[in-house]
Formats: sequence, structure tokens, C-alpha cells
Amino acid sequence: MAHVCPWWFTYSFDNVLRRWLCHPERELADHVSEGDRILDIGCGFGFHSEALSRLLGPEGELVLLDVQQQMLDRAYRRCTRHADHAKVSTVLQSADEMEPRGPFDFILMYWVLHEIEDHAALWANLRGQLGSDGAVLVAEPNMHVGRRRFDAELDVAREAGFEVCDTPGACISHTAVARHPGVPGAPPE
Repeated sequence: MAHVCPWWFTYSFDNVLRRWLCHPERELADHVSEGDRILDIGCGFGFHSEALSRLLGPEGELVLLDVQQQMLDRAYRRCTRHADHAKVSTVLQSADEMEPRGPFDFILMYWVLHEIEDHAALWANLRGQLGSDGAVLVAEPNMHVGRRRFDAELDVAREAGFEVCDTPGACISHTAVARHPGVPGAPPE
């Protein structure tokens, strides 16, 4: 079984220093539009979820997915404390076993892919969750996941038919944006 970061350990990296160094709204703004429907896989305490909720506005929908109820509770509170937030719901489930909930305009997997047991099942599942112009942004912590391992994780996405379209920079992370060729906006095969 893959190692899952205990909920209490999240305090060690979801803190003042990270908020000072990293700017999730800036990282996500090019991928999100007001009113979109977004899935945040492995939302943790909601560091990026809160930014997504603000970017989506009151017409948007944000689905938070995590395997730990403590993470979901904290992220939900963080996302709904502003009057202009998106509609927020939570799902206590593993992403590689997730029931169909799409279509989503955007799927975020920030610092979580290395914790998911079955990458092949995950990417097969995501293929069915994306909307017609959907994209998946994957970010892994570069202090925990080396470049080779990250590239190997992306190889599984490619084997599932995804194309890595972009590798935007993100705070202390390896990143990639993936689209499925059957989804408009993906690069031609």
C-alpha cells in the first residue's frame, strides 16, 4: 500500500512559510475560469483548494477528494469561509477507486500522486472524469519526489493515453499538465 501523509503532519508544510513562498492563485489562474467545475484530488488542508474556490466564484463548483476525513473537514472550512466562494462538496474516497462524478473542467493533483496506490487505475479513471476541454495539473514536491520518479509517474499517464501538454513552474514542485487526446484542446497524436 502507498504511504499516505498523516493528517497531523500537514501542519509541517501547510504553514506561514509556504504561504509566503507559494502563490496558489497565481499558479492556478491560467487553468481555471469562473463557473468551472473542478476536482481537487488529495486536497489536504486546502492550501490550493481555497484559491480554487475564490477563482471559481459563486457559480463554480469544487469537489474536494481525500482519503482522510480530517483533511476534508479542514479544507471545507477553509474554502467556505468567504462569501464569494464556489459551491463546495467533499468525497471521502481514494482517487484510484473513485466513482464517476464528472465531467470536470479541471482536475488538480497537488503533492498527492506519489501517495496513490494504483496509477494505472487512477489515470483510466481520470480519462472518464474530464470534460470536453478538461486538463489535469499534477504537481509533486521536489524535496520528496525526484525528477526520475516524477517522469515515471507521468509515463503511466502517457500509457493511459494522456499527453503532457505543458510543464508550468510551481513553488518547490515538479509540475505537468496532461490532457487526453480524445478531449478537445489536447495536442494531436
